[in-house]
Amino acid sequence: MKIGIDCGNSSIKCYFFDTNGLLDKKILPSDKKVFHAQLKKGLLNAADFVIISSVVKSIENEIVKYCLQKNIPHYSISLQKIPEISIDYETPETLGADRLLNCAAAMNLFPGENVLIADAGTAVTIEVFSGGKTFNGGMIFPGPGTAAESLKRKTDSLPMIAQSFSSTLIGKSTTECISSGIYNGWACMINGLCDAIEKEEKKTFRKIITGGFADVLKTNSALNDFQIVKNFQLHGFMQIASRQNHCRLNHVFFHQL
Repeated sequence: MKIGIDCGNSSIKCYFFDTNGLLDKKILPSDKKVFHAQLKKGLLNAADFVIISSVVKSIENEIVKYCLQKNIPHYSISLQKIPEISIDYETPETLGADRLLNCAAAMNLFPGENVLIADAGTAVTIEVFSGGKTFNGGMIFPGPGTAAESLKRKTDSLPMIAQSFSSTLIGKSTTECISSGIYNGWACMINGLCDAIEKEEKKTFRKIITGGFADVLKTNSALNDFQIVKNFQLHGFMQIASRQNHCRLNHVFFHQL
């Protein structure tokens, strides 16, 4: 069994899988103490290969340390990137592992295609993935929940709203106005930015939306051209795992301290 760990700012998703697909999934809060407790309970002990995609360095270090102690083969995207993905980016050392994992998922699911991936979580990232092999860059901006929290923190009288958001376009109360601005604004922004990318690149792209806010935002008609893939990141882990035997021979994927 293989385990892919997608560690974000808000949550940690653990995908347990084999060559046939998903076996189990566990979602944990993105908290070092909570995760350490799960490691002590044997979270990774059944794994013959662990793949780490993390934007939280302290938790990534915890996983790597544990794998080394237990002699579990492992691969950290942030440390080694993904060899089969060409990176057209001026500062590849700053590139988040989550963004490359999304590209690996697109490579697995849509080989050879141009894909735009909008990942709507704590932050929204848009990945421009061309020809099934090249990461061309993209965009990063605050996620819907982050925007709602910022409004609450930075103003005296605006309330915090529920993160389900409202589809009402013209708000009739302050809460509805904030909800509409975030729900409709983010959906239109994602769609508009992806349209602009297609025009600039002079290419047609398949459009994917994923992340914690994907289900909410996808109900907006502005995102009709986007599709949601359940457990999208799992397919990135499967793409990497498919090269496991090759990488055992060539010592490419395994992190050594």
